[in-house]
Amino acid sequence: MNSNWREVLPRPFIKKYRKLLGDESEEFFSSLMRPLRRSIRINTLKGDLGELVEKLSHLSLTPLPFYRYGFYTDFPSPGATLEHYLGLYYVQEASAMLPVLVLDPQPGERVLDIAAAPGGKTTQICQHMEGVGVVVANEVDQGRQVTLRGNIQRMGCHMAVITGMDGRFLRPPPTYDRVLVDPPCSSEGTIRRNFSALKGWSSELSNRMVHIQRGLLRSGIEVLKEGGVLVYSTCTFAPEENEGVVSWALERFNVELEEVRIKGIEADEGIGEWGGVEYPEEVRRCARIYPHRTDTGGFFIARMRKRGE
Repeated sequence: MNSNWREVLPRPFIKKYRKLLGDESEEFFSSLMRPLRRSIRINTLKGDLGELVEKLSHLSLTPLPFYRYGFYTDFPSPGATLEHYLGLYYVQEASAMLPVLVLDPQPGERVLDIAAAPGGKTTQICQHMEGVGVVVANEVDQGRQVTLRGNIQRMGCHMAVITGMDGRFLRPPPTYDRVLVDPPCSSEGTIRRNFSALKGWSSELSNRMVHIQRGLLRSGIEVLKEGGVLVYSTCTFAPEENEGVVSWALERFNVELEEVRIKGIEADEGIGEWGGVEYPEEVRRCARIYPHRTDTGGFFIARMRKRGE
């Protein structure tokens, strides 16, 4: 990979994030050029954590500072082992483990993952629920359902049910204790893992994504029980897809934001203004994960609670 970000990153991308990050922008751009450290999530649905860590010692594991089930690995091909095939672990980028950690699903609950493929977060939800309860993994794309189904089966998630609705058109009754809305996005936060995320990048792409994201978030809120928790997360830095979408929901639905602060990781708060639009003060309770601060991929996470009528 070319390490000179000035030669690689699109000029409009550089201009946009210089404006957002100011004095930190060059450090941010440089961080996008560095290879992403491999990480896995050990699957305690398949055994005791300590025993699994010992069994997987050949993977050269280093614990993540913020998540007891997450580990960095120096193994060159963690997706090509027998233990991976048996579902003892899931190859998952470190920052991608955060939304479910913030969602905090509990055994016995009913949980919806509204855009579930390929299944990393769905299987993580099942793990946190210790296999007790119901997880509805919704995925409209039939091709992606194949991967989702394979991962659910491999990881031993017997309480997960796959549905194939367009998540934007789900309607009440509000039956879910928790909902994860991790929608399609412009994927800027995955550049370190997959540089092709920059292919076709444009501000117009973010604007197109916003319509999908709003539809999924609206549905997620509508099917959530009063007092229930919803996490909205994206793997992009774009304020239009993050604080902008959250602000839209705050204006229209009876939800409130709860503070997202994660022990062991340096997260920035949500931003208060972008493109001349001021966001509600509440959005500062959200979390922004930047690679130059955390040495991970990028993420945005908001945690909402549905108020009673």
